[in-house]
Amino acid sequence: DCESLVSLDLSNFDTSNVTNMSSMFYDCRNLANIDLSSFDTLKVTNMQGMFTFCQSLISLDLSCFDTSNVVVMGSSSANVVDGMFDSCTNLNEIKFGDGWDTSNVKNFRRMFANCENLINLDLSNFVISDSAMLNNMFNKCKSLLSLNIESMDFNNIVEYEGMFSLINANVNIIVKDNDAESFIRARLDEAGRTNATVTIANAVSQTSLFELGPREFDPFYFGGNPLSV
Repeated sequence: DCESLVSLDLSNFDTSNVTNMSSMFYDCRNLANIDLSSFDTLKVTNMQGMFTFCQSLISLDLSCFDTSNVVVMGSSSANVVDGMFDSCTNLNEIKFGDGWDTSNVKNFRRMFANCENLINLDLSNFVISDSAMLNNMFNKCKSLLSLNIESMDFNNIVEYEGMFSLINANVNIIVKDNDAESFIRARLDEAGRTNATVTIANAVSQTSLFELGPREFDPFYFGGNPLSV
């Protein structure tokens, strides 16, 4: 039981052979800071509940993590509170790095559920495998204004109930393509979040092109001066 733990020095931890980090900091409700910069997570396969109920954490820097072998980040059940960051109610920033390879993850259930103070969430490097479980993944992210999931493909996803339940009604979600936009819009509609916006990454509207005016599209015109040929 680490509920009363306030600080923790992990600088000498050797995690190079650890395969299971599930519930590692579970219920460390008063732990305000965790320095995980020395963690080697290459062999880890399970991160379920790793930070669940870390309610005093404000920010987490996980940029050093290598998650290429992780299979589970979500909860054991859609209704069990043990997703990786589940109920980190004061967490407003998570830093992910290039080592966040989620291509083998099958379970994302409740991963960010009850993260009530997260404002921006950049998951642009996250991909999801076929048949991955997304139930309640962003449930009760009440302050979330921006969510980037532009690398996710949802074509073979069948478990997604409550994915955006009680999320911020004005969230903007950045997605990969038209298929992803349709999937996410349907999930938002199911959650009653019809005012939320869904944006396709790197999309350029036709309106913005024509606002430049015809001369800017003239191959013999540049910077306000005709080009000599």
